[in-house]
Amino acid sequence: MNTLIPKVAAAIVSLGGAVAVLLETKGSNNEEDLLSQVTSLTEKPKKRVPNRNNCNIYLVDYDNEYRGPQGTVGTVTRKVKKFEEQFWTKDEFLQEIEKKNLWDKEELKRKVENACNSGGKNKAFVWWGKSDNNKENTWVFNDSINQKDWLSEGEQVDIPAHWQEEWNKHS
Repeated sequence: MNTLIPKVAAAIVSLGGAVAVLLETKGSNNEEDLLSQVTSLTEKPKKRVPNRNNCNIYLVDYDNEYRGPQGTVGTVTRKVKKFEEQFWTKDEFLQEIEKKNLWDKEELKRKVENACNSGGKNKAFVWWGKSDNNKENTWVFNDSINQKDWLSEGEQVDIPAHWQEEWNKHS
């Protein structure tokens, strides 16, 4: 008997709530249901776009290109082929390095600081992988890749379309 009263009360409250929702949707002249009116739940989140005036660290994907006659020792260079959507401001990236407690964090900090402070460059390019085969994965800051501005218009690199659209609005 003691458990019957709370169960009956809960059932009545639930039924009352269902009736109230039905009456609200039936009494509305609007053809949309109540759930579709909550735009914050149905809207896609706005994608983040790098501010080109800030120093940003971009996650990139690259290809190795071999140069030299076949069968000989030539040179291998890395060429950025794609910008991933993930990027950080300098401060965010330095926090990321600290949070992950990477084995080469001091060197990464120095390289990022230098890239951000060198004559208007305001960018650095990294990927996640091995910079030393005997160590764990880390953010790789390759000096040769960071000598070039892969975001310039002359480079054939995939850049997220929403970045380009936003940058074109502010040009």
